[in-house]
Amino acid sequence: MNGLSGETPEVLRDLIAESEAHWREQLRHLQTLATRGESTDTAAHVLGRIEDCLAAMRARQTYLRALVDDR
Repeated sequence: MNGLSGETPEVLRDLIAESEAHWREQLRHLQTLATRGESTDTAAHVLGRIEDCLAAMRARQTYLRALVDDR
């Protein structure tokens, strides 16, 4: 995995923070739909995709930090 040019743990930290905010927003949307008795299938799917992306970004950030620490 070569990554993006300029990809650093700090850049990923910012992306993770933005994604966490999006995750919270999607969770509120899911809860609203559930309260209304509406289908939550799509919102739950989107929430899962966000969680998958967050896990990948966190793993990548850990990897990049390890590279920096080894120097």
